[in-house]
Amino acid sequence: MMSAEAVQRLIINMKFFLIILLFVCAGSSAQQKNKKLQTAVGNFYSALLDKDTAVLKLLTDDKLVYGHSNGWNQGKTELINDLFNGKLTYSSIKQSNEEIVVDKNTACVRGKIDVTVVMSATKLNFNLYSLMVWIYKKGSWKLLSRQGIKL
Repeated sequence: MMSAEAVQRLIINMKFFLIILLFVCAGSSAQQKNKKLQTAVGNFYSALLDKDTAVLKLLTDDKLVYGHSNGWNQGKTELINDLFNGKLTYSSIKQSNEEIVVDKNTACVRGKIDVTVVMSATKLNFNLYSLMVWIYKKGSWKLLSRQGIKL
């Protein structure tokens, strides 16, 4: 049988172990969310290039505001319809200098993107700085807002 002092030490050691385990799990969870976000950003750009409207529906929030560098804003339905109907065709999207800042269930992804798009049979090239705001809902990241600015 253990003495009262031994039991107290065991309890203290168990509490210490649980606290460490909690921090490890929390850090692991944050890393997992960041990895999911990086994947979501890449999948979003791929979906634009592939005109994959099913993926875009999953990756965008219903309140999406997709801002272009000329001041034109699209909602979720308009963005998806314009890709599906061929109003916009993304030929290439190259991202660089990407920075990600995550605070709880909100993230900002900013960086430089070079975009080639065909709009109304006209090929256009843009060098942009992009800011994307993502929210974490029901286990996945959703694009809430994006704004492009010409460089």
